[in-house]
Amino acid sequence: MSLTSEQIKEHSKKVALGMSNQQIQDYVIASHVTNDRQFKQALLEIEQREHNRKKMVIGKRKSLCDVKRAEKELKEALEHGDELDIEVAQINVDDAALDVGMWERRMMQLDYEHNVFIEFVKRNADSIEELEKKAQWTDEEEKRYWVARMGKQAALDIVCHGRISVGNMDSIAMMKENDQMHILDLASQYSCLMKVSMDKIQGRTNKYFQAYAESPDINIPSFHGIEHGLNIPLLDQIKNDVDGKMLQSSDQPQE
Repeated sequence: MSLTSEQIKEHSKKVALGMSNQQIQDYVIASHVTNDRQFKQALLEIEQREHNRKKMVIGKRKSLCDVKRAEKELKEALEHGDELDIEVAQINVDDAALDVGMWERRMMQLDYEHNVFIEFVKRNADSIEELEKKAQWTDEEEKRYWVARMGKQAALDIVCHGRISVGNMDSIAMMKENDQMHILDLASQYSCLMKVSMDKIQGRTNKYFQAYAESPDINIPSFHGIEHGLNIPLLDQIKNDVDGKMLQSSDQPQE
């Protein structure tokens, strides 16, 4: 039996639209460069979602009360009202019921995200004592965090612009001399290693870029379809063309 429009619409209500596990791990937790800050960020996210869930439960309770009130009004309209009273009362019942479903879907997504952060904390703390210790702020961990964070920001400046931006350099200049040295060392290490890595990656595909540059074809690269091989599709096409020609050439009988 083929999939119907009604089945699709019904199932769409079950699809969560919030953050995925991968998104949370890479762009919320890992946005902080030290485990200490990642742990504290996870605790903060848990606290915020715990508060939001309680508010959602209250919101759902209110909506359920709205449903009961609307159903009571509908019953009265059916007994004593005219057609317009009945129609308005039925609309109020349907509207309140929609809100109940909305709260249920929101809580489903929130619970999913909540559990991702909770599992991260569990992986990094085996007991309540360890949790309490990691939740505390210490000068040493804070220094490590800011050295690592400013090192990362300075490194990205160098990779993208060839120099550290004024804003980041101003922040670095506020730190102690030894910390500044560590930051600049980190930035230099990362930017140099990234440049070498980029050169190596480009070297693996240079022959394809050269072949494309010499061909009369003009195509615009696109990210559409990138999920199939995690390559730009145009490069895959060029590779197939070049490798195919090389293979055909090698198959020709030698004179």
